[in-house]
Amino acid sequence: MLPILTSDPGLLFHLINVIFINGNALGLSTFFHKPRKGPITFGPVWDFDKAFAWSGVRNEAPLAWEEGKGYFYYPWWGSLFREPNFWQAYIDRFQELNAGPYGIPGLGALIDRLNDSVKESRHRDAVRWKILKRRGNQEGETAFFKDWVGVEFDSWRLTFWLALTFWNVAGS
Repeated sequence: MLPILTSDPGLLFHLINVIFINGNALGLSTFFHKPRKGPITFGPVWDFDKAFAWSGVRNEAPLAWEEGKGYFYYPWWGSLFREPNFWQAYIDRFQELNAGPYGIPGLGALIDRLNDSVKESRHRDAVRWKILKRRGNQEGETAFFKDWVGVEFDSWRLTFWLALTFWNVAGS
């Protein structure tokens, strides 16, 4: 018998959206699909216009959580996180991503490459949208963003370390 819902894509979908504080992702922009003869699965990941350090509604601080319903409110997330194996796999997957190209050094390099790819359009962007950059210019905006990502990843490492320490002390 096939499971109704796959957990591995859900794990990665949730982790990516929570780490980058994507306020719309886990309710309004959760996307499911069902492969032929397979279980329901999450993805693709999309809709990042209100993520990272977006200042439209949420605090720009990376340690702030979404106000309101939060990241564990919707029923499909609660069901998955009540499974101890899912929660452990979640932590393991974060550690794996953090140790590889999606750790702070890799993400910093990716941010630099993406920023370099839009150098030519910076002036047009400033003229068209008239949005002030944090720290005054594109370089400052990029530095802010890289700092934000670093603090966010550090907070997740601490969160998981505390969770594992608590579990070990509690004996579960």
